[in-house]
Amino acid sequence: MITLYPVGDNKSSARSTFDNRKFYKEEVYPNYITDPIDYWYEDIHYGRINSNNDVVKLSSPEDHLKQILGVEEPHFALKFVVDAYEDFLLYINAAVTRGVIDKGARIAHLAPARSWENPDDMYDAYMVSVRDSFYTFLGKNSLEDKVKNIDDFGKFFLRYTDTISTKFPITQTAFIKSKYSSPQISGLSIELNIKDHAIDSVKLREFISESCYEFYVIAAKKHGFLVDKNAPWRITANLASPRMQEYMNYYGVKPSVGNSSNMFDIFYEATYNTDIILLKSFIQQSYNVFVERKPFVKKFIILSCGKKTRKRISERKKDTSDDPVNKFNWNKLYYRLRIFEENKAYREEDLKHILKKAHELEKTFNISDGIRYINHKIKS
Repeated sequence: MITLYPVGDNKSSARSTFDNRKFYKEEVYPNYITDPIDYWYEDIHYGRINSNNDVVKLSSPEDHLKQILGVEEPHFALKFVVDAYEDFLLYINAAVTRGVIDKGARIAHLAPARSWENPDDMYDAYMVSVRDSFYTFLGKNSLEDKVKNIDDFGKFFLRYTDTISTKFPITQTAFIKSKYSSPQISGLSIELNIKDHAIDSVKLREFISESCYEFYVIAAKKHGFLVDKNAPWRITANLASPRMQEYMNYYGVKPSVGNSSNMFDIFYEATYNTDIILLKSFIQQSYNVFVERKPFVKKFIILSCGKKTRKRISERKKDTSDDPVNKFNWNKLYYRLRIFEENKAYREEDLKHILKKAHELEKTFNISDGIRYINHKIKS
């Protein structure tokens, strides 16, 4: 029996938040509920990292997603997730009809409120803040007039990333793993209400304390779902569940109880393959916005005798090339950036060996083999 009420939220002090989260985890959430999914502590990257430990996103959302019908707002999830959800909802509705679930219970009125979120859109929005922060960096450090072209801009940007990438992700790979992303990008989860995940009292009052909560959890499990311990209104596909694998099998996933089988191979792609492409595009777009805002470069020329100066103004030009900032050693830059993002250390001699091996693979096979090797070394 719960004798104390949880008060955890994100407005508390660090110590208070820690104590309240511990109280919720150990005392509030029912211990008879086995195997909930825990995105806060134990399953942080569930659905965002494959069995090879590569960060992933859906490869072709337009092919793999399916709309959830019966709600006004458009909501999408992976096709097998939607199939399982529809059967789960029929099961809940039947329980309401039979009187197993009270018609007034919140669980009797479940409806999708949040579903798949596009990681590309989220990343783009996040990188706008990175871009604006970099513009501020240029201004504060009197570097604006030193930017004559996109290569200058890229050089200063990559120098800037050295100072922030241990705390703020720059590559999409690091972004997807970070707190700035969301479990919703996997297409495996559906939220059946919109509530603040940080307010523990709401979880208890509006979900966990309902008499039918255990039935709801069991029903979710029966259809291959896990209920989120820290957001009880969110259900996520249990990829190792025999029941969920029945739904997955219809779309080509081989049954393999206890693991995700070939699910990630069918529906997802590793993000390291496109990190450099996205960064180069970001630099080009950011440079062109910079040119719009600061179209002219000021340069002071010292005249003879060194006593007088003359101001010369030239106009910057936008970059429209198909392969921008291609003079840089991107393999080296990418490796360093990802190492910083992962808060790892590296030795220059190791870097030289890795880059040499990556270059050999690119010459022998193709560019993707080189970047795959670099990604492997970053993970190891």
